[in-house]
Amino acid sequence: MATKRHSRAKLPLAIKNTIGKLDFSPTVLPGSDADHCRVLLTASVSCLRERTEQAAALLTEILRETEFTDADLVKEIVQQMAVGAKLSLPMEGHRYAMMRYGSYQTAFGLANETIGGVSFIQWLNAVGEGGEDAVPALLKTMEALLTKLAARSRLTVSRSEAVSDAAVDSMLSALPEGEAAPEQAFFKVEGGKREGIAIPAQVSFAVTGGSLLRYGMPYTGSIPVLANVLNFTYLWNRIRVQGGAYGCGFVGRDTGELYFYTYRDPKPARSLGVMREAAAFVRDFIKEDPDLTGFILSAVSVVDPLRSANVRITAGDNRYFRGITEEQMIERYRALIRTKPEDLLALCEMLDRIAKEDSVCVAAGKELLEACGGEIRDILNV
Repeated sequence: MATKRHSRAKLPLAIKNTIGKLDFSPTVLPGSDADHCRVLLTASVSCLRERTEQAAALLTEILRETEFTDADLVKEIVQQMAVGAKLSLPMEGHRYAMMRYGSYQTAFGLANETIGGVSFIQWLNAVGEGGEDAVPALLKTMEALLTKLAARSRLTVSRSEAVSDAAVDSMLSALPEGEAAPEQAFFKVEGGKREGIAIPAQVSFAVTGGSLLRYGMPYTGSIPVLANVLNFTYLWNRIRVQGGAYGCGFVGRDTGELYFYTYRDPKPARSLGVMREAAAFVRDFIKEDPDLTGFILSAVSVVDPLRSANVRITAGDNRYFRGITEEQMIERYRALIRTKPEDLLALCEMLDRIAKEDSVCVAAGKELLEACGGEIRDILNV
């Protein structure tokens, strides 16, 4: 949209001439417990060294002087996003089901799902199909929110060595002090659900899981090794080979999220039963005193992949806001490369907790949802 200094036609050209990359996005970080999280607005800018001061000035202009008046443009964007999201559902049903499942578990998951999951699609539909007042009301909300957010008391600046003090100082001086934000946001989750998401496809994506935050368990470096053991042996054989699913897996993230999922699965109810038996498999697996070297090496490549400069900066920012120290990261890596069978045995308690969860989420066509029987209690239409 236009700013007070640049029209809608001229602003993209000004951005292109000054900034190599400009992105605004919401960022959700886990909180101190299952009912709290942090929700941030991230403005990311990449530019040439000699353009840093101009880039900072243009970013400040967008944050402070955007004119929230172009209802036609916003309505078009909302409708395009709604169509794109609906088209992605049959292809990425596992991602939407995982986000929906996460919303049952923690405030972190609930916030993530609200800004990018099925709830977000429903919101897009409501705005896009609303009456004449829907988009103007949204514009007023956006303007009020950005005015509140774009303030020094709410701002953390992360910069590379190429960004001068002058660029940062200029931006800070142009922003009002404002009111400080609460350290964390509180969202009360509803708890366990057995939901189906109706999608226009004759395939299914099944998800169950849990939360380390809710269990009061720490994340350890052995969890990626456990994921590889389950993914390349048990789940591959039982769900993909025997069950006919195109894909499946277990994911344990350092945010505390734990997911079992399937991809393009013809037998979602059967797969959910297989997931609940994972702990029994691991206990039998370690009785053979297996060599974990291959599982450990492949876990290292997943946990510590080759990263571009932008990805490294984002990862560093994420650790900063979450209070994760270098020593904690080193300890995770040590736990990973030193994983022994008894470490996997200790994680079976986590898998037992997942098996007892009264929650599932299946994204599927109507017939496959009906075939889930008692696994599904409520069906969500998008």
